[in-house]
Amino acid sequence: MRSTAKCYSSQQQELSMEDIRLLQSQGCHVLKTLGEGAYGRVYLISHPELGEVAAKVLINNKFDANEWNIAGILNQEQAHICPYLIRYILAKQFKKLTIILYEYANMKSLTNLVKNTKESISFNLLRVIMYQLLEGMKAIHSVNLIHRDIKTDNILMQCTDPNIGVLLKITDFGLTKLIQKDNLEKLNNGTPLFLPPEILIDGKVGDNKIDMWSVGIIINPFPSGSYSELIENIQKDITCPLELKTTSDEIEQAFTPILGYNYNKKDSNQDKQQYWSLLQGLLQRDPNKRLSAEDALKHPFFDKINMPQSQKLTMTITPFEKEKDNINGKVSGWQPIRDSPN
Repeated sequence: MRSTAKCYSSQQQELSMEDIRLLQSQGCHVLKTLGEGAYGRVYLISHPELGEVAAKVLINNKFDANEWNIAGILNQEQAHICPYLIRYILAKQFKKLTIILYEYANMKSLTNLVKNTKESISFNLLRVIMYQLLEGMKAIHSVNLIHRDIKTDNILMQCTDPNIGVLLKITDFGLTKLIQKDNLEKLNNGTPLFLPPEILIDGKVGDNKIDMWSVGIIINPFPSGSYSELIENIQKDITCPLELKTTSDEIEQAFTPILGYNYNKKDSNQDKQQYWSLLQGLLQRDPNKRLSAEDALKHPFFDKINMPQSQKLTMTITPFEKEKDNINGKVSGWQPIRDSPN
């Protein structure tokens, strides 16, 4: 066992060194390793023209063209560009490896808010988290896509401007599917814990309501900090949620810079009732009765009186993204993500 582990570690180290040499040959400076797996490695790099971005390095025979194609669909739909989706920028394919450059989320994933629960938070803070997540889902569904793997690990957090605070960033489009008219298929991929009953139990075909069940699963553990009680709740047809908990002060402070919005306002019975009503709408066993992202955003829980105005704005494209779009055609040898790989 030790010999196998040592061999694997040695192979990973060799691959990492090869990645770094390749990135350096493209004028990039590797700042640190963000993650690694069987199919590739992810690095934080400094690009000579893009600045700090994430670089995913994949072995060509493990390269998933679906992720590339889905990112291309999202990038082409300029009217639907959403600040709550990780933005893919450029890519380049070499003899053995493919490099994909995308937006860097400089904070941890939502998994940390589930696991590291300490202090109670208000529904006002949860409301902003849920709003951003649902806006991201609405953008994905608006171009007839199903993500199929919505889970806390795939929702990153980014804070580049303290005056704006934290933005959620949905990532990992490797399992995302385009919905073809009259051609729905069985969608049994994804993480079992987050799959809805019609897929996991009934084995039926699915549509974008799959993702909405997953959203309900994500926001439910915030009360308890674990999924064990959630499973029991679902088996009992969902019981009333517990007191809300959150992670460290660092996370809460990062979400709070929105001026004029009182995150610490005392929770009212109406807040609790509306939260519970929204959760029940997302965790409907019958997908036909389950809320869509668009309908969920119209729920009274997100009433404009309670929501900070800055979170109600619809962003089409930011100045930084415009700069990246202009660079797309200028970076020698690199392809915009909307183009097909060689």
